Amino acid sequence: MEKKVDEYGIDWETLSNLLQFDVEYDPQTDIWFAHSKHERPAISIDRDDGIWLRIDAETGEILGVEIEDFKKIFLKKHREIAKEKNTYIKPIINLVRAQHCMA
Repeated sequence: MEKKVDEYGIDWETLSNLLQFDVEYDPQTDIWFAHSKHERPAISIDRDDGIWLRIDAETGEILGVEIEDFKKIFLKKHREIAKEKNTYIKPIINLVRAQHCMA
C-alpha cells in the first residue's frame, strides 16, 4: 500500500499517532502542543491558523502539533473544541484531518 502524502511529504496516516503523545499547554506563551515522548529530529510546517506540524523530514511521519495563540485565538475560533474538558487531542486531530488531509 502506497503512503498517502501531500506536497510537503506529510504521511497523513500517522496523524492518529498523536493520541499517544504528551500534551502540554504553556500559559505564558499561549502555546498548546502535543509531542512524542521520544524526541527525534523534525521540521515544522505551518498548516494555517497557527497550527504547526512537526514532521520527520525523511519519513513524513507526524511527530507533533503546535498551536500558537491557543486560548486567545484558536479556541475562540473553534468553539466546538473549547467545549471539550480534556487535553483537546481528539477534536484537534479531527480538525486537522478535516482541514488538511488529502481525500
